[in-house]
Amino acid sequence: MKKWLLLVVAMWLSFGLIGPASATITSTITFDDVPTPQGTWGVVPDGYLGFDWNFIEVERITDYQQTYNNPQLTFPSSPLAALNGGVSGGNEVVGFSRTKPFLLEGAYFSTWAQNNKLTGFSSQGLTVTGYLDGKVAGSIKIPLTPNFVWQAMNFGPVDLVEFKHQEPDNSHWWLMDNVKVSAVPLPTTGLLFGGGLLALCVFGKRRTTG
Repeated sequence: MKKWLLLVVAMWLSFGLIGPASATITSTITFDDVPTPQGTWGVVPDGYLGFDWNFIEVERITDYQQTYNNPQLTFPSSPLAALNGGVSGGNEVVGFSRTKPFLLEGAYFSTWAQNNKLTGFSSQGLTVTGYLDGKVAGSIKIPLTPNFVWQAMNFGPVDLVEFKHQEPDNSHWWLMDNVKVSAVPLPTTGLLFGGGLLALCVFGKRRTTG
């Protein structure tokens, strides 16, 4: 009987040790279904995919390529990519947040280009900072180019992600696409249950041999 109990405990412990890694769910935020009532652009609404969005808009690839003469540049996913927009002062927090903490794995970033290159309103650098309960949980500085580049971050858990470009004013722009976020793995009940069974087994054996 005790051999079977030990086997059950071993199975539960194995599930507890490998469960969180295999159960982690990653989501990719492409922004491609954000409404664009203005035709070429729109505002990412609060509640989109469960997050609150501050001063984040979207731009259509057709407008980005044709109006700004960027025929050689593409978005990681089409037809939309996100950008910093609508900021009027200097103290607004550009970013996104959620009450329930999450993991920020990374995203694609580029500067806002014209004629397939940097211009006077292109942001050349971006700092991405993750916070949890108001405390910094991770930060990275990213150089920006006209081409989208994947930036791994692996921040977490966080409840707020803030973006700040290196230029001192708000007339510089950058783009973001395919943001990858994951749920924070919960403590495995199987591991706790298995530990309890093991303790009962050891305690029972001591009582029998005592």
